[in-house]
Amino acid sequence: MSTFDNEYYFIRRPGDDRIPFLGPDKDTLAKNYQSEVQPFGMKPFVFHNAMLEDQLKNKIRPIGPPSKILFDGADLLLLEKVLMKTKQNGLPMPCLRLSAR
Repeated sequence: MSTFDNEYYFIRRPGDDRIPFLGPDKDTLAKNYQSEVQPFGMKPFVFHNAMLEDQLKNKIRPIGPPSKILFDGADLLLLEKVLMKTKQNGLPMPCLRLSAR
């Protein structure tokens, strides 16, 4: 039994137009990451702020640097250093990466 079996936390995306809207890069998009199980050992998924141009056009200044936890639909994405910390603490996490764009 894990020490985390009795602890649950809800992480919600705040309603703020300045937060990046994640979009996959071409390589990630080609992997059908939303509907197919990915093979072990593949390159990590890479995302960027897909709404950056619209934010700037509408005079919305994006938050920078982005928060350490971001959402793509119902999934959450972590910076690599946060991912490594969760693995050190025994939490199972997928291997995703946020690009520095």
